[in-house]
Amino acid sequence: MSPAKLAKREVLASLIAAGIGLAGYVAVHAMTWTSNAKYSRALVGARKSGLPVTTAELATTAPPASENAATAYARMTALLNTQPISQEDMSLEKYSRLAHPTIAQTHQIKSSLARRSDLLQLAHQAASRPNCVFATDWKNPNPAAIIFPDLKTVREAARIISSESVLMAREGHGMQAVQNEALCFRIAQHAGSDGLPVQGIVQDAVNAIALRSMQYILLANPRDTEVAKAVMVSIDKNWKPAQVPSILRRETAMQTGYIEYLRQAGPFGLLLIYDKDKPAAKMPDYEKQNWNTTLNENGMFMLSEMSKMTAASELPYPQAIAEEIAISASRDNSTPQSDPSPLDHFIVYGDTRKRLNRTIGYMTLPVVSRPLRNAATDTARARVTHTAAAILNYKVIHGSLPTTLETIGAPIPVDPFDQQPLRYRREGNGFVVYSVGTTLHYDGGTAGQPIAKTESAFRYPAAT
Repeated sequence: MSPAKLAKREVLASLIAAGIGLAGYVAVHAMTWTSNAKYSRALVGARKSGLPVTTAELATTAPPASENAATAYARMTALLNTQPISQEDMSLEKYSRLAHPTIAQTHQIKSSLARRSDLLQLAHQAASRPNCVFATDWKNPNPAAIIFPDLKTVREAARIISSESVLMAREGHGMQAVQNEALCFRIAQHAGSDGLPVQGIVQDAVNAIALRSMQYILLANPRDTEVAKAVMVSIDKNWKPAQVPSILRRETAMQTGYIEYLRQAGPFGLLLIYDKDKPAAKMPDYEKQNWNTTLNENGMFMLSEMSKMTAASELPYPQAIAEEIAISASRDNSTPQSDPSPLDHFIVYGDTRKRLNRTIGYMTLPVVSRPLRNAATDTARARVTHTAAAILNYKVIHGSLPTTLETIGAPIPVDPFDQQPLRYRREGNGFVVYSVGTTLHYDGGTAGQPIAKTESAFRYPAAT
């Protein structure tokens, strides 16, 4: 008898021994075939709707090395690994953010930039290149093992250039500072080039660095209309927020990648995602059939949820958050689908005896509220900074602050958090312009007090 026939006989024998018999064996295969067909149709439908369903679809052709910012970031990563930033030079970011640095603190920034001119040079080299395609292993069968080692470096590049920009502004080179800081907007786009949630987080973070620096440049040059105009133009031309709908579409491919990885690795692949050294357990054929059916059900559940969340993310922030909460509530309150087949009890993995209809899907679904909140905060900060520049420009031209934002003449930017105009308040000889933020209750704070980093606001004059 051939080895294949012997293997089938072994499977049948084990099924009969388990009390399922030939009818159960046929039922398992029929159920799996139907499940495979449904999942295949779901994947086709997802792809037609614009959702990539394999990690290979996320790959991008890299430009020549001389035009690819990723090569400069890779060299910067290698340099940071061998020569990390010292504790002394860690003060770069802290001192460059002070509204009124002392002579000693300004000297410290200069000294740190001089000591790490190697990093500064590579940061400028990366920022000068419009394209960025990182060397990402999209062929790795385990999406959890795909790493993005240069993302921390991208943020460091923005910090060091931002320190240089703020120093330029404080030394009276406001226009040069704005032009230099605009490079950080490009660095932000480099960070988000792979278009996944983790890249979106870094893109938003780098934009925050750039926008805060633009605010400090304005504070250092409050009477320079050219600087104010340059800040507005730079934001209009160079600032780009992370696109949450696109991020979620690309993240779908990572989720389906997990499903296919688990199809090959088996149930213990759930442990392998976190423990790469743990050996995979082999499954008999009948267990493998049930496992595939379970994965198909989880895959269809995940595709359905990702489709709904992606559509919701297209809405303005208040509606998007409300829709996301409703989707989550519906998901949590619904009874997991269960196949009433008597074979259900037979799915045994380790000591667990239950059908994982949606559990894996739950594990892989991203938390959508975070990228939505980050993108809204980034948008609010950009609009606040742009408006602050317009107010300072108006003050120089007219000799006084505008009574209201309507006085400036341009359309008042909308606060993304509540879809109402940004708030503006005069404070003696100064002012504050702000967003209500995630709580919807932020009031701009108190004059003379620093603005929290979590809030999107600009106060002039700055707190001492």
